[in-house]
Amino acid sequence: MFDSSLFDNLKGWPAVMALISRSPLITKEFYPMICEDVSETLTQIRNEYFSMREYSEFTACALMLNLFAKFGYNYIYHENLFRSQDQTRQKEHIKKINDLLDYINAHYADSLNLDNTAARVGFSKFHFSRLFKQYTGFTFNEYLNQRRLRAAEALLADRGISITEVALRSGFSSISSFNRLFKEAKHCTPKEYRALNTNPF
Repeated sequence: MFDSSLFDNLKGWPAVMALISRSPLITKEFYPMICEDVSETLTQIRNEYFSMREYSEFTACALMLNLFAKFGYNYIYHENLFRSQDQTRQKEHIKKINDLLDYINAHYADSLNLDNTAARVGFSKFHFSRLFKQYTGFTFNEYLNQRRLRAAEALLADRGISITEVALRSGFSSISSFNRLFKEAKHCTPKEYRALNTNPF
């Protein structure tokens, strides 16, 4: 329960976001390398948050970043992500996909599609689709739409921007697809979301 947009421009953050969006259960059985570290860090964050000391929010944010870095490192170096490949090839693929996630984060409003994105990393679209889903847990389109919807949420806070303009600036090619995807994700229309989550003045 924190504003993840604080970290949006950090290199590597989109990859970590894709990992944590699955809400993994960190137990000794499934995450033996980091379980204890994660528990200790969460305790530190809780203590810092409730201490109400000067700069406690900064410290809590720094601890959160540390937590996410541990999770990301564990995922990359201790999980067998692409089972049919050796370690060297796996690292190459991870780097390509992480770089691509950073690219999507910066260019989500552009005309991205599966074909041109797969070509960008030098994979066939079928091979890319499989690797992307294995790594992030999402199809390419699901991931791109999720990123665009996060951008739309932020833009909806500005009542000076029309909902059509919000859709276009977020990368949606039509208002109808924007409205449909937004309602599926948030269970309300963009207009309703704006009314519920922004100050009218």
